[in-house]
This record gives sequence, structure tokens and C-alpha cells, in this order.
Amino acid sequence: MITDVSKALEQLFNAKKTFLLSISDLVKHVHYHVTPKLEGQESMGKYCFGILSEIEGKCEPTDDEFAANAKKITNLIKNKF
Repeated sequence: MITDVSKALEQLFNAKKTFLLSISDLVKHVHYHVTPKLEGQESMGKYCFGILSEIEGKCEPTDDEFAANAKKITNLIKNKF
């Protein structure tokens, strides 16, 4: 469904891509915001992660930590958690 909504927004607004934001923090459900990235619009990632780093501090894992976590995530997905 999200893919279909993204494609429709891209066509309707002549957008190159869509932003997808999922939120599940204060309420006990997950909801998604799907918005088109319009020409000339700045990256949402830069904005969102900039705000998070201001609130929570920067999280900069080492290359070894990043690789170890990537391997753990891959194994969890392969083994269906």
C-alpha cells in the first residue's frame, strides 16, 4: 500500500521520490506520513537526524560496530526473529 501511495504522489506532484516517516512513540500504534519530495526541497533526512542529534546526542558507531550490528540484523531477519 505504501508503495502505491508513493507512486501516486510522485506522479501527481511530478516528484522524484517520496519521504516515508513512521512514528510509534507516544501512542500504541504505528502510523506513516508519506509526502512527495518536490523540486528544490531540502533533504528531510538531514533535518530529521539533525533534530535527533540535538536532542539525543550524536550516535557515531565505529566501522566494526556498524558491521557487527548489520550482521546481527541480517541474522535476525533470516531467522524470522
